[in-house]
Amino acid sequence: MHWFLLGMLVVLVALGYVYRAKVKELWGKAEVFYREIKTEMRKVAWPSRDEVIGNTIIVLITVVILAVVIGSVDAVLARFAQWLFVSGAAGQ
Repeated sequence: MHWFLLGMLVVLVALGYVYRAKVKELWGKAEVFYREIKTEMRKVAWPSRDEVIGNTIIVLITVVILAVVIGSVDAVLARFAQWLFVSGAAGQ
């Protein structure tokens, strides 16, 4: 029984060292990753406030126009489908 417990203790200590080494390696990789992100974010050319506002307005206008177009096409196709099914049912 003593040998079994001693063996289990050795296995647990070995796993602890492996786990610790793996955690250290992953932590090191994470530090490098975030350091590189920080460096790259300094290189980004951020838009000015006026550019952001102008682009937002363009996007909103485009969304409204597309919503109207898609809604109109949907309404026309719905009426056509309704007419098609009603006239088809009346013929039977």
